[in-house]
Amino acid sequence: MKELMLLINTMTSEERLAFYAFAKARNRRSDVKNIKLFQLIENGVTTNLANRLYGKENQNALYALTKRLRDNLIDFTASHGLETESDEEMQLLKSLLASRIFFEKGLHELGFKILKKAIQKARKLELYALLNEMYHTLLQHAHKNPSVQLDLVVEEYQSNLKNQLAEAVIKCASA
Repeated sequence: MKELMLLINTMTSEERLAFYAFAKARNRRSDVKNIKLFQLIENGVTTNLANRLYGKENQNALYALTKRLRDNLIDFTASHGLETESDEEMQLLKSLLASRIFFEKGLHELGFKILKKAIQKARKLELYALLNEMYHTLLQHAHKNPSVQLDLVVEEYQSNLKNQLAEAVIKCASA
């Protein structure tokens, strides 16, 4: 319950309205009580919730409902966060995903081409965490392209890890 209260209390009023729409769109039935529970917690009501929602003491149903609401809030937060990500980062994530799909489908040449371009752009933007994923994908599929210089890729990957660590240290020091 504490997690739910924390999640809800950290939301802005715009995010809360967006969550209502998100939850309503997700609810397949009209008698779902997740929005009612959200509203109760939002208004500071945290005691006697089972009686308020079900008209009787039903802790099992309340537990299942709080878990569903928590999962929905986490899913909403992730979805909402993706919407607000920068367009460039989002495009690079899409490129990474596309290259992985092409590798799975056996379209190795296209996968390497897209991944190479994405790595170049991510380097320019200094997106070290995303670069880690890209290098990992490249290393995972390097055996499918004889022109990939494995030692060079490993060196770039290790250099990127150092950059990512340095960035993390700077962020921790400034916090």
